[in-house]
Amino acid sequence: MDIVTKQAWVKLVPSFKSKHASLFLKEIITASWYKIHTIQTDNGSEFEPYFDESVKETNLTHLWNYPKHPKTTGYVERFNWTIQDEFLFESEDYLLYPEEFKTKLTEWLVWYNRERPHQSLEYIYRLTSII
Repeated sequence: MDIVTKQAWVKLVPSFKSKHASLFLKEIITASWYKIHTIQTDNGSEFEPYFDESVKETNLTHLWNYPKHPKTTGYVERFNWTIQDEFLFESEDYLLYPEEFKTKLTEWLVWYNRERPHQSLEYIYRLTSII
């Protein structure tokens, strides 16, 4: 979740392993149309060792959340609530079909990032707020 643009990045992965997190970080950096300079994560094991190596290779500043400190995780927690409420609860039937689920997730994410108005951006579309 980019806290300035409110752009979200989501990917269905087979497990919470550092290698998957590392590959996803590289995909985000490649796909992003703006330079990413800082990344913030919790202290989960999925962020070591491969993810941490990718952070260093790409010269990102890595910030860690303080445990049990909601102010540092608020944006991500709010997005987690939104994706559950607006997508997952409406897409439970697709959970049995991973490829269809990925397609629906991608469609929802495009809508979320390009069309959905956001309260913190005064209900204007994300791309409009950046331009």
